Amino acid sequence: MTFLDLGLEPELQSSIDKLGFTTPTPIQVQCFEPGTSGRSLVGISQTGTGKTLAFLLPILNNIYKQKIDTPYSLILAPTRELCVQISEELQRLSKNSPIRIATIYGGEGYNRQEKELSQNPHFIVATPGRLIDFMKQKRIPAQSIQTLVLDEADRMFDMGFIRDIRYVMKQIPKDAQIMLFTATMSYYILRLINDFMNDPVHIQIDTDRVEVEKIQQSLYHLSIDEKTPYLVNLIRSVPNIKAIVFTNSRHRVQEIAKTLCHYGIAATGLSSLLDQKKRIHLLKSFKLGKYSVLVATDVASRGLDIDDITHVYNFDLPQDAESYVHRIGRTARAGKEGIAVSFCSELDYDCLPRIELLISHKIPVEVVNADLLVLPEPSPVTLPVEDRVIQKKQRQQSKKSHKQKFQADKTQPSHSKQGNHNKSKNNNRNQNQNRQSRSEYQRNRHSQTSRNQNRHRHNRTQPVKKPTLWQRILGFFKRKPTP
Repeated sequence: MTFLDLGLEPELQSSIDKLGFTTPTPIQVQCFEPGTSGRSLVGISQTGTGKTLAFLLPILNNIYKQKIDTPYSLILAPTRELCVQISEELQRLSKNSPIRIATIYGGEGYNRQEKELSQNPHFIVATPGRLIDFMKQKRIPAQSIQTLVLDEADRMFDMGFIRDIRYVMKQIPKDAQIMLFTATMSYYILRLINDFMNDPVHIQIDTDRVEVEKIQQSLYHLSIDEKTPYLVNLIRSVPNIKAIVFTNSRHRVQEIAKTLCHYGIAATGLSSLLDQKKRIHLLKSFKLGKYSVLVATDVASRGLDIDDITHVYNFDLPQDAESYVHRIGRTARAGKEGIAVSFCSELDYDCLPRIELLISHKIPVEVVNADLLVLPEPSPVTLPVEDRVIQKKQRQQSKKSHKQKFQADKTQPSHSKQGNHNKSKNNNRNQNQNRQSRSEYQRNRHSQTSRNQNRHRHNRTQPVKKPTLWQRILGFFKRKPTP
């Protein structure tokens, strides 16, 4: 089946042809008919299956067909990056038509967003928090919305947007079309469907193994110190690579990116330590090919829509098994093949059984090549000046965050219940004593001992017995005479 068989409007079909799309994915085919007829639908599918086009095509087709010129569709996404990507996809699909788009998210000023909203946009693409701010200011005509899209609903629930989503759904008309897309089904999603959606069409695309068969997976058992040289040598051995390296720590993102650049690999890091403008700039630079490797955390593992990713490297195995599927789903998109390489150290070993249980097979274990455990000769890459400044600030922010966390741990008192109050005081005193220098401890040892004796005397449960008369008489005669 091709896009011509869907019966798209001429303007939309022309854009599809110019973008080089020929064959729709299963979820795009199954969502088109109920989407264009105005029925609500629930799409259950993993990332990398073409969900963005699955809801954009029927909405755009209706706008072209009905000549709509008012706010028509509201699209909610969990992250700013995903909002930007949806807006960019909309712009590509409507390049030769007067479709207006407003992109709304936090971490940025209100001026641009207010200007876009004042132009009566056909599409409003937003994150829940900033959207509600504008709704409470009466800047968004919620009653004119005819289609609401919840993209990656499970991700929004995981991020704590449940109440925000329910608030938004109460503001739009009750007969509005709702399209909900999720990778997993939970109690909260089922309750949301029951409360707000009228007889939706359920579409499910093989959620357990989607695209995994097209990904060549491999696993290396390495120690923590062996991961970095092995990663450097593996990436250097692949020509024309375009890869994403995932790690569990945002502080390690810049360390890995800096190391890769030091050994001749154009790499950049993407984490929550950067503000929104810098994150978008680095992500755009990676898409344009200025960098061959993007180092990221799980914050970026869902919602990233980057074409032609050849390799995915799991520097650390994710704690959540589903995150593994989302990570490797960055490659082998739209029917293509890809390679996923994972490193497993002693700290990652507990995560491996859960991952293999989810994907229903063992990840092939490769033999470690001893030659790749030695770092090559350094050959630093010269990055653009602007990007060097951004990465330097990100490293400084990482160090500052580390320092603040250390100071917070150092000064934060331990809390306990009332029954363990004395025990908590002893623990705090011991912790503070261990932090002192040796010389300071020697100076304070006598006063510390005195305080402990007074405390123990105060905490005695038995009353102190007074000496008897005979004990006092004997004590008087044993007393040494004064000179």
